[in-house]
Amino acid sequence: MSLTERRVVADWRTRFGHPLFLLETFVDPQHFHGGVYRAANWMELGLTQGFRRTREGYSAEAVAPKRVFVRPLRRDARTQLTHPGRDRLQLTGAPKIMLNAEQMRQLPQCFKTIPDPPSVPT
Repeated sequence: MSLTERRVVADWRTRFGHPLFLLETFVDPQHFHGGVYRAANWMELGLTQGFRRTREGYSAEAVAPKRVFVRPLRRDARTQLTHPGRDRLQLTGAPKIMLNAEQMRQLPQCFKTIPDPPSVPT
């Protein structure tokens, strides 16, 4: 996993011109426990709402929540990602995700259901 981590960090900067601040992965608890991520010092944040990607965008119904694990790549990842000034992120380029009108209408309700993560000491 460490080789993959180093490779994706380098490839991302080459491809997109800005750094990665953390890695994220999802683990299906019906099949796996995420032990390899815990052993590699990834942090488990909790469960997703259970929606999944489909060819059309996202499923309309929550099916199977996944465990969310993250691995910060910089000591200041939390500070950088929560700072109100986007210019500090060194982002370039345009967003690549396109949502249809119905998905856009559902976003406010979706965001209301997301709890704030617990405070994690930095």
